[in-house]
Amino acid sequence: MRTEIIQHLQTQALGAYTVSTELPWTSNGEPLYHNNPKVIYVDEVETDQEVIVQILNGSDVIKTIATVNAYVVNDAKTLPTDYDTVKTVLLDTKDITTIGDVIDRECDITSSYNSDALVTSVVYRFTTIN
Repeated sequence: MRTEIIQHLQTQALGAYTVSTELPWTSNGEPLYHNNPKVIYVDEVETDQEVIVQILNGSDVIKTIATVNAYVVNDAKTLPTDYDTVKTVLLDTKDITTIGDVIDRECDITSSYNSDALVTSVVYRFTTIN
């Protein structure tokens, strides 16, 4: 899923923004995306599974929620003019068709301030039933 999200974002008109294939790792306690404004970083997929229906033969019905986080930082004093467009692209990314067999697609976008930086965090959740 991470790859599909990155590939989709790389094909979008993001103006001054770019998409990194690097993970948003931390160096000396500081996330990489804080050092590189206007670069979108996508983290690894985290999964959570829950048995919905337990079947005696062992072929349980399982709900899997895959969560992917993305981050981008901007100068809080002077936001780029295409910031709202990028937020819309990030939100619409949940609907990409290359991630199939999904029964529920969710996306939450939050912003917070860190010194003079505006940190935008995106959380994608894709739910499947197996």
